[in-house]
Amino acid sequence: MQTQRVDTLIIGGGISGLSAARRLNEVDRDFLLVTDRLGGRMFHNDDASMNFGVTYINDDYKYVTPFIGKGQPFHLSEVFAGNKQQIVPFLHPSNIKYAFPAFRLYFMLQRLRKELRAFRKESEHIPQHLLIENYPYMRSLARTNALDFVNAHNLQGLNEHYFRYAFGATCFADVKEASALFYLGVLFPLIVKTHMADLSGTYEKLTSGISNRIHYGKVVAVTRRGDTRFRVKIAGQQDWLAKHVIFSAPYHNTGKIYPVPASAHMKPATVMYVRGRKKPPYADKHFILLDPATSSVSLIWSQHGDKDLLLCLQPEPDLDPFYSEYKVLQKVDWKTAVVLSNEEWLPMNFEPNLYLAGDQNICGLEDSFLSGRCAANQIIENG
Repeated sequence: MQTQRVDTLIIGGGISGLSAARRLNEVDRDFLLVTDRLGGRMFHNDDASMNFGVTYINDDYKYVTPFIGKGQPFHLSEVFAGNKQQIVPFLHPSNIKYAFPAFRLYFMLQRLRKELRAFRKESEHIPQHLLIENYPYMRSLARTNALDFVNAHNLQGLNEHYFRYAFGATCFADVKEASALFYLGVLFPLIVKTHMADLSGTYEKLTSGISNRIHYGKVVAVTRRGDTRFRVKIAGQQDWLAKHVIFSAPYHNTGKIYPVPASAHMKPATVMYVRGRKKPPYADKHFILLDPATSSVSLIWSQHGDKDLLLCLQPEPDLDPFYSEYKVLQKVDWKTAVVLSNEEWLPMNFEPNLYLAGDQNICGLEDSFLSGRCAANQIIENG
């Protein structure tokens, strides 16, 4: 087969890869995006009534809002934490005992929110691992273990009864595995309006104007050819020679085709939708966080259309404790659902003309989008 040439080849069609492609297209740079499935962890069913990757967005997500709508709202009044037969509402008079640490937490969240807004503006052009050095509060949180943070700020009670559940449902990990930056990021729904992500029309919006530069196939190898070119091999198809390569797929894929740096923790998860009859005392609850230490299900969130979204820690969770009868409508097992970085953030430009874009440093839709845009800007400005 004849080898084709392209200036930039993007591997992965998720939010970061599509963001990079759109930015390159804005300045009419030559590129090709190769993916075996468009959307990445924005995967949803045909009518977008069931999202299996991206779950929510909040009002601070400014860069992705042209492409992703606001669906069902999240309300603190609907939050319950359940362990066995004890179902405890988050907003309850008995929680007044946590008022002082909660008050302090509010101001810490607002401080982080202010820094993160400024950080995101700059991260269009400056790689995250370099930029964080200019943001002292974010930097200190990234270098502090989340459990140490909980103990230092007297959050043990809130963490034990609510926050570690929320962390398990969002990051599919134990609090002690994460930094304080990730821990506080999970708690943003306490201060920022949050909604289910509405992905209807998202693929069409993101690919508008670039669909002819998207190639469907599976990349099986990337090899350096001298100082200025890379050979990209696609299974059963022609090879490509590229000057620049952007890796925007999860490590469990990219690590097989090139020695890219690996993040500290890559957490699997299963997302499923269920229709059924919940047992008492779960039946009248809309948003139930479950103890990740004792349950294979971390969240049950009632959705429009008489179905529930379940976030699970195991591929085959035990649903019998929660439902008297049920039917699994559809499910997806993610090899990497969430990435948790440690204090050593990964470089974007880890070799000449090679770039990492995605959630390897900050896990979230907005920041993944910006990392793709930044990778493209690095090529535009330096290449």
